[in-house]
Amino acid sequence: MLPELCRVFRLRRVPPRTAHPQHTGFRKPRHREQHPDFELHRRLKRDGRAALQDGTFQGSESAINGVGTATGNAQNPGWRPGWRRDEWKLLPMVNQTFHDFPDMKWYIFTEVDAYVVWSTMLPYLSTLDSTQPIYRGQYMAIGGDQIIYGRAGFIVSNQAFQAVVAHYSSHKTELEQVTDRHWAGDAVLGGAFKDAGVPFADIWAFMQGDYPGWSTYLPLDGGSMVDGIAKAWCNPVATFHHVTPDAVRDLWDAEQEWAARRDNKDVFEIFTLPQLIQSPPQD
Repeated sequence: MLPELCRVFRLRRVPPRTAHPQHTGFRKPRHREQHPDFELHRRLKRDGRAALQDGTFQGSESAINGVGTATGNAQNPGWRPGWRRDEWKLLPMVNQTFHDFPDMKWYIFTEVDAYVVWSTMLPYLSTLDSTQPIYRGQYMAIGGDQIIYGRAGFIVSNQAFQAVVAHYSSHKTELEQVTDRHWAGDAVLGGAFKDAGVPFADIWAFMQGDYPGWSTYLPLDGGSMVDGIAKAWCNPVATFHHVTPDAVRDLWDAEQEWAARRDNKDVFEIFTLPQLIQSPPQD
């Protein structure tokens, strides 16, 4: 089942699956050859891994301070080079995925540094109806846009996928212009789902944009728990983000241990707390 649910989109081949460039399907392929957002893409093609110097993805401090604005890439030429290119990937990737796999009930998108708790995710999907327009993930606000945060991963039903791919196919020029003006690809994708008539549903803390131990388990001021934080403790969890390869291995081992115990409090008890106890104090 997992090979049918997962698709890897990278610049290189990742055995045993075929890898695909992220930006196929553009109406104007010249973007890749001329647009400043693709400068890192062109360097990678020309120089390979040697192009990845320190600071390649970070960008300038002044540009990073512009995060949160709807026009971060257009207003800040030094904005994180990796992110400037990243914003263009989601709509073509969604479109290609549906054309390659049009008959899947569910489509789950995550970043490469994410961990999916499949023993939680698959039972959850079995409770939903893929013939309904479903688009779910972690809520995020960017300016006036209310969207699903792509780094936490998101779930799309077949019905919702059909709608957004049809909208993309008939509005490519408009959507490319929106992408060019915006800094966040997940905001552009969220707008496309909205315009296609597909609402989003916030399912945090089921899907999380952070790694174990970074979740807000208690108020920063030490006060009593509020509903949202209690939700972090008591809600099942299906995704984490910013997870290193070593942490993926450790999480897999922990997942085998907690089995039916998959709430965030269980992750804290089984995975995070032992590491806090074992870690030496930092000077």
